[in-house]
Amino acid sequence: KVPINIDIMGNIAQVFSNVYSINSYAFANFKNILTLTTSDHPSLKFIDDFAFFASSISEFSLGENITYLGHHAFANCENLDQVESVMFSDKIDFGANVFENTKWLIRERASHKQIIIGNILVESIINSTDTTIEIDDKVSIIADNAFVFNVQDNQPFNDITIKFRESSNIHSFGNNVFTNTIKKLIILNDDDIILTETSLNNVLLLETKQSRVEYFNMQLANLENSTLPIVGV
Repeated sequence: KVPINIDIMGNIAQVFSNVYSINSYAFANFKNILTLTTSDHPSLKFIDDFAFFASSISEFSLGENITYLGHHAFANCENLDQVESVMFSDKIDFGANVFENTKWLIRERASHKQIIIGNILVESIINSTDTTIEIDDKVSIIADNAFVFNVQDNQPFNDITIKFRESSNIHSFGNNVFTNTIKKLIILNDDDIILTETSLNNVLLLETKQSRVEYFNMQLANLENSTLPIVGV
């Protein structure tokens, strides 16, 4: 079955130029040769959950025209070997497990603890021996469920501190960013931060500049973790 928003030339598939959204499972299990550069399709805004699940796509380039990239959008795409992204100036809703079980993610995990495309933190691996993790300053956007706790060794975790330095460019947190409890989250930059209701779940303490305490207290009113203690330094 050929999805309605692609054109087949020989055995190569191309997304139509006027597509606004690629729906859930639109390309799931699709086995033609397939690549996608979203900047070639300026009308395209949404790539929904499981959109390319287990398809044969081999290359994906994320452009700033995309505002939503759904969870598991490219999961189980065994041929996906190349993933690129522009540097986003605005927020993108970046789902969880977007690239799970892809050749690209397996390779990245083998060489990086912080997996970043453009300025998006896709995943940060936390091991039981870690204590403080400083996030790369170029990161502006945190994907859903980005901080992954490596529990394969079945060892208890130390008290974990996640730190965004004063030079950080962080401005957007996704949903359920922390999948396990962290002792302290340190945010020292001065930018406004976009948070979802669940962004700071599992955080026990937020540390920020003294001048930013009131700002974060106002932010907490809209969060599930609304009683999160805040310390100014």
